[in-house]
Amino acid sequence: MKKKLKSAQRKVSRRKKGSKSRKKTIKQLAKKYIKVADTRKYLQYKTVSQLLYKYDIIAVEKLNIKAMDKLKLAKSLHNAGWGQFNQILKSKVVSLGYIERKIYSTHLNIYKFEGTIILHL
Repeated sequence: MKKKLKSAQRKVSRRKKGSKSRKKTIKQLAKKYIKVADTRKYLQYKTVSQLLYKYDIIAVEKLNIKAMDKLKLAKSLHNAGWGQFNQILKSKVVSLGYIERKIYSTHLNIYKFEGTIILHL
């Protein structure tokens, strides 16, 4: 999908500014970005459903994502949509009546028993 986005972006940049052809190509590029976003969202909902089905307790470790922007993995972190995943998880947890817990790395040993998963978000 990266290659398709890249080539579509190049197509847009080659078109003359203000032309009808450029506007048409921009619409095509926008559709591709929407497809990427929808695919990511679908995968996130699917993953959250699987986690809630498999585990009784889900503890979410609070990570500083903004500080991680300075790392080499910043693009990967944002591409995965960690913030969006966290919001989806929160909404599902509340709607299903699960208990929501945020923990910090100092309290990780408390939650190490069967039927528990710790998400590093």
